Amino acid sequence: MNLKHEKISIYLFLLCVFSALDAKPKILATASMWADMSRVIGGAYIDVETIVPIGSDPHLYEPTPNDVRKVNEADLIFINGFTFEGWLQKLINSSGTKAKSVIITEGISPITNPHFKNSTDPHAWMDALHGIIYAEHIAKSLIAFDPEHAANYQSNFEAYKKNWKHCINTSSIK
Repeated sequence: MNLKHEKISIYLFLLCVFSALDAKPKILATASMWADMSRVIGGAYIDVETIVPIGSDPHLYEPTPNDVRKVNEADLIFINGFTFEGWLQKLINSSGTKAKSVIITEGISPITNPHFKNSTDPHAWMDALHGIIYAEHIAKSLIAFDPEHAANYQSNFEAYKKNWKHCINTSSIK
């Protein structure tokens, strides 16, 4: 009976070790748009979750206990910024997460409206060229976090960028 317990213990130990070695980076995106970008760029090498469900208003969203779990389990959190996720910093602070937060609008000038001088429009992706910047920040963050798959991330980003530019160039809206 003792030998049986030892074998089970060894098996469980090895299962845990190999599971940890096979773990993919856990990516958390605040909205579905950059979750989709992350999936395309990261491919099979990452796991992606989204905080705000499709169809919900990110400005009015109220985090759930499940969101605290997602934040705690994340390795990278992709954030729009520009006050798009006004509730997010409180969630991150209260969770105690060790995840790296990446503001994917870094380097983008916010959309402004001359009629509303003291506010910015956080919907930077509405400028199609900004989508490439979002994707580039995602790719660079994945490469820095998981250099083992850097070539895959870079290749996927280049293909994504090429496709994105093709869509912009062939669009009737310019």
